Amino acid sequence: MGCALLCVLAVALPLAAQNQNAPQKAAPPSPYLIETLIDINEQLDLKQVWRVLDIKPPTDADYHCRGGCEAETFDIETGEGKTVALKITHQSANFYQYLLFRQTSAGGWKLLGTVACFDQRYGPPAHRIEHGDGRTWMVVRELAGRGMGMVAYEEGWNEIRDDEVKEVLSYPVEGRNQPCLQYLGHSYKAMVLRHGHENGTYTIPVQFMIAYNISTCDPADTSPSLFAKGQKAFFVWNAAKDEFVLDERRSEVTEKQLDSAYTLEGASSEAFVEDNFAELAEVATRGDARRKAWLKNFLSRLQSTPHKAELLRLLQP
Repeated sequence: MGCALLCVLAVALPLAAQNQNAPQKAAPPSPYLIETLIDINEQLDLKQVWRVLDIKPPTDADYHCRGGCEAETFDIETGEGKTVALKITHQSANFYQYLLFRQTSAGGWKLLGTVACFDQRYGPPAHRIEHGDGRTWMVVRELAGRGMGMVAYEEGWNEIRDDEVKEVLSYPVEGRNQPCLQYLGHSYKAMVLRHGHENGTYTIPVQFMIAYNISTCDPADTSPSLFAKGQKAFFVWNAAKDEFVLDERRSEVTEKQLDSAYTLEGASSEAFVEDNFAELAEVATRGDARRKAWLKNFLSRLQSTPHKAELLRLLQP
């Protein structure tokens, strides 16, 4: 059954497209046909699908299904004709891919683009559809990183256009790092607020929330919290870059902080003190003995800075 897919798809393609001398490009087969063939062919190599669709394999890895592939289709309302997403699952490889198609006026299909998610060890990605400004986005939430005591997820906004699918925004959406041994631990989440035009510019506000603790990893000893804070970010449409960018003038968090604090490892110790001096000063002045002792020990490992000196002064009895 190894050639079943190619044989059936060859029949599905227009005869003119099968002629090697034909100048026009072969039209993609129906996403429903691909869905059926993936589901019935346990020995399928997904590279056969990509070859027929004239797209490159995501990596050089082995994509033989060996009974571990599934496919499903669902409609997406875009206001631009029938648009269908085909989601392919390769369970053993922890790989997922969305292929987005639009039906042409002649009844055929056009492949707009793909969204691939790799190394999804903890389950499939989640998706939702967002609309605004006459545009449609498929927002995909996927595992972005993992490690011992660490995990991070991010969301990407993929705009479905007439001739392509383009990621126009991505940001960290959830994560945690609990290093144990009473080191600094942190966790964070993000939530999209109502998006729309603000002062003539399409804006996506995102509320970020981050919390820090003394990571013990001891079931009998809950990790003491240090503090938590919320930071709102405003992502605005930038026509020149053809994507959403962070408006740091309005936001309570910078691009640098998003790239450091809201990650697996978190910000460096020095950056942590710099960005959270007011909160740490509160711990130094009003925290209990355990939190104050932890802060003093934490500061002892840092290079000398004015903020460190001030916190050590506040910790004096």
